[in-house]
Formats: sequence, C-alpha cells, structure tokens
Amino acid sequence: MESNNQDKKQHKQQVEILYPADYQIVVQGKLDISWSERLSDMSITITGGGERRPLSTLRGKLIDQSALLGVLNTLHDLQYGVLKVEYFPNEKRIREVEHNSAIHIHTTRQQ
Repeated sequence: MESNNQDKKQHKQQVEILYPADYQIVVQGKLDISWSERLSDMSITITGGGERRPLSTLRGKLIDQSALLGVLNTLHDLQYGVLKVEYFPNEKRIREVEHNSAIHIHTTRQQ
C-alpha cells in the first residue's frame, strides 16, 4: 500500500519550468572546461579516464527549462551522450508552491 502512496505523490510532483533551479548533467566523454561559458556557465568536472571512460559532470543554476534545453542541445550538437539529468528545485519556490496549492512535492533535494 505504501508503494501506491509513493506513486500518487510522484504524480503530484510539480516541476517549475519557468523558474531558476539547479541542475546536474552527466555526459559520456571529456568536455573541455573552457566550454563552461557556452554551457550557461555550468561548472564542469571530469571523472574517470585510464581504463574507465571519462565522464563529465556539469553543475549549475539555470534560469528555466528553456536554458536547460539549450545546454542539452549544445551537448547534442557536440555529440556528447547524456547519461543523466538531475533537477534540484529552488527551495524557496517549493515552499511558495506548497503553501499556495497544498500540493506535496517530492523531488531530489540538495544536501
């Protein structure tokens, strides 16, 4: 029964597409750190290498999901495979939405 409740909570999740949020994007390959400006000033960290394929992790605040699509399109144009995108909403905005609509939002929270 608890699993059913979790499913209902996830269906009520509201992603704010018009407001700033923090994102983490993991791509396969080694991005040049100098491309940070081209990628909405997201920070770039490289892991792996040697026997493991390198991974690049981009982290940063994007003004809305249109900006996210711009970053993803740029990565696609550069032929980097996107492995993961994580959304970390603005905590203040979550409280406003929860207060105004009484909707419980279940998202990945930054620690």
